[in-house]
Amino acid sequence: MRRIVVVGGGVVGLNTAWALQRAGVPEITVVDSAAAPNGASIVNAGWIVPIHSTPVPAPGLVGQSLKWMVHADSPLYIKPNLRDPDLARWLFAFWRACNQRNYDHAVAALSELNRTTLALFDELAADGVRFQMEKAGLLMAFINPRNLEHELGHLERYKLLSGTVPKALWGAEARALEPALSDAVNGAFLIETERHIRPDTLTDGLIEWLGERNVDLRWNTRIAGLEADGQAVQRLITDGGESILADAVVIAAGARTSALTSQVGIKLPIQGGKGYSIDYATPPTQISHPISLFEAHMAMTPMGAWTRLAGTMELSGINTVVRPKRVAALAKGASQFIRNWPAEVGAGKIGSGLRPMTPDGMPIIDLLPGFGNVAVNTGHQMLGVVLAPASGVALADFLVNGRRPEVLEPFRADRF
Repeated sequence: MRRIVVVGGGVVGLNTAWALQRAGVPEITVVDSAAAPNGASIVNAGWIVPIHSTPVPAPGLVGQSLKWMVHADSPLYIKPNLRDPDLARWLFAFWRACNQRNYDHAVAALSELNRTTLALFDELAADGVRFQMEKAGLLMAFINPRNLEHELGHLERYKLLSGTVPKALWGAEARALEPALSDAVNGAFLIETERHIRPDTLTDGLIEWLGERNVDLRWNTRIAGLEADGQAVQRLITDGGESILADAVVIAAGARTSALTSQVGIKLPIQGGKGYSIDYATPPTQISHPISLFEAHMAMTPMGAWTRLAGTMELSGINTVVRPKRVAALAKGASQFIRNWPAEVGAGKIGSGLRPMTPDGMPIIDLLPGFGNVAVNTGHQMLGVVLAPASGVALADFLVNGRRPEVLEPFRADRF
């Protein structure tokens, strides 16, 4: 294929374009309706955590989510909308997926896709993509000791990527490793192989790298239509009336992917899982590791001189409404785990983004059913950054060589 158009200039779309260029595709165009990468691609926690990659639907989540959904500041907030039947159908499928069988299947599939993740991030850097990456590991902190023991048991059971299970650090031993932890934290453990990045430097670095190799980057350009002839899309029509010819199309538009695939008659079960972040230019307390604040269900990441809080999951349809109670929950959670951290947002800078969510917690990385040249790369839930290089490389292999790699079999589009 000579001409491939990638619709979506976020972290997944840009990594897909990088993989296609490396695979030898001579003409690549990236189209995005925004002025630059935004939302979930740049306001996330920045974690590169193959071992910690798990699906959102999990055994026992149904009962817990029913308790949470009525509280606007809970880790998972669901706002039902009787005028949104797509959300209702998605929630029903999501709750059906909250079982052990689906969870085990998803963990195995995500782990297999993640086998190349760390090597691919090293390849990005070696290839000349400029971004900030640190190898400080991931510290998981717990207030309840039983939760720590449960998570260590989880790592023992799902040792698909790790050779050893981390050592539990109790009380003073945990604070000796990370002095910022408050006295409320009873234990922690460090997954040493994990990494973190500053996510905006990755998207900026990819844009620079792609531009230097004559990839056509078109911002502020919305795709208004896809013109198909039988099983192939031949051209894309922009909102300005321009026609873009394509031998193949990759739709990597995140939570808005289904709106585009609907133009060729295929509706994908994707909802936006809204997440929030707070950036502190002058953090009240310095931390030396990315930290999972377990009971608060949130992340804390040092990004050079500043610190980011990130997390929460809000299912309320495709919208960009910022709910103050959701943001406040992040500051409150940090105050429980981190010494001298205020429970108010204060001078923090607020961000939000829609994570593309499938009901079974796994991405869709495949050709659309019935089409030979239209692919999607979306549905990465909270794992967009960590899975972006691996999913982009696997999909590029599929498109260029015409054979679906075995690693992509669980992520077929026709599984729904």
